Amino acid sequence: TYATNGMSERRMPCETEPHGDPRIRLELMAYSKSRASWIVDLLSELASYPFQYRGGFAIGHTIPIETPTGAWRGFMFMAPANEAPEFNRISVDAGICPDDIYMAQIVGLDSSELTFAIDQGGPALMASLGKVREQSFGFALDVKRISAIKA
Repeated sequence: TYATNGMSERRMPCETEPHGDPRIRLELMAYSKSRASWIVDLLSELASYPFQYRGGFAIGHTIPIETPTGAWRGFMFMAPANEAPEFNRISVDAGICPDDIYMAQIVGLDSSELTFAIDQGGPALMASLGKVREQSFGFALDVKRISAIKA
């Protein structure tokens, strides 16, 4: 399991696309069956993106990759697949106003899943991903899995 530590220290600006709710703070996580240094780089890049580009992320958002490498053509933010529901949502009050911190798992998308998410929306893709969860090792990024669209 890989996770960011510090992305939630400040609110995402949510001024430009993609928008999220600025009251929701995120930490990112990804699963892997073995050590994979590229996942550390991916999480680092994604964690800095909202602050560099004045955007925000939310569960259900998808991100295409301009220059795909490996099996994935994009990524989706979803609730952690291998954790109990009570794992998510940590309420914090830093003295200014209360906020919620959520963990968002990064899930790799193949080209058909990315196209489906763009056409049908993230919630529709999340429903389809539920069908292949058992065969996908909790959506580990270093495991090629059955496509949720072709299943």
